[in-house]
Amino acid sequence: MNLTENKQLGALGFCALSLPAVLFLPQGGWAVALLVSLGSALLLCFGSSIPREDQSWQVKILSIPLFLWNIAIVGKICTIISEINGVQSPLPGLLLLLLTGYGVKKQVLPSTAAVIAFFMAAIYGILFIFAVPNVEISSLKPAVGQNLSGMAYGFLPILLLYVYKGEKKKTVALWTSAGLILILGAAVITQGMGAQDFYTAAKSVNILGTMERLEPLVAAASTAGAYCMMGLLLSVNQNIEKGIKKKESKYILEIEIIIASGICILLPEAEEWIWSIGTTVCWGLIPILTQVIVFRKKV
Repeated sequence: MNLTENKQLGALGFCALSLPAVLFLPQGGWAVALLVSLGSALLLCFGSSIPREDQSWQVKILSIPLFLWNIAIVGKICTIISEINGVQSPLPGLLLLLLTGYGVKKQVLPSTAAVIAFFMAAIYGILFIFAVPNVEISSLKPAVGQNLSGMAYGFLPILLLYVYKGEKKKTVALWTSAGLILILGAAVITQGMGAQDFYTAAKSVNILGTMERLEPLVAAASTAGAYCMMGLLLSVNQNIEKGIKKKESKYILEIEIIIASGICILLPEAEEWIWSIGTTVCWGLIPILTQVIVFRKKV
């Protein structure tokens, strides 16, 4: 993996992390959001990449529920896309999923994310700058009783260990740090403005007193982030499949897209606690156990 691929993969991780950074993590308060995300980032920086070959049977077994849960999360993201764009139809999410599948199939996702990253940095940077005057410092005290159902999505950086093939992770670490800054900024603004989420907080931001109602910009950036997040999860599944079977099935990506589409259409209102528990186990516990197994094998 050369330097350019490192940078592109880091940009992909940043863009994928941007979706939970603005939609889920701020709801639990900045302190909890930063704690969970920082722990995941540290595991990414100091953990071992999951090998594509010569995997132990324990790693293969642990990878199966992660593979299946990633498909379910892709279906959930399709539903979220429709919600943030203010429509009841699942069509926007399904169309974005098809576009994501095409990007993964053609292996252009990392290079696309490298371009999207600059777009996101500009949008969120402008929003943060002009939202700061609206933040009440007294509201930033860490408090109990916050909505913690979305905190499990802070484990997302750990999944980069399934797609990263190199040993030098400096570039990925830099991009992950940028993601942590985005998470902290969105959470501080959300809590400091007393908003339910960052999307709601963006409604109260204006630029130089002339531009208001900036939530369409957040919706656009979130849509781009959803594209990268779904692409990252499908890429993780590709590598999991290679580790289990050592040979990629011809139509497995298409089957995943069909299943995710079915989840989007048939289960649009699944209980949030189900997503929270499943994500905690599959994105948190399973990768940690896998790291223990990989470390013991190296020793």
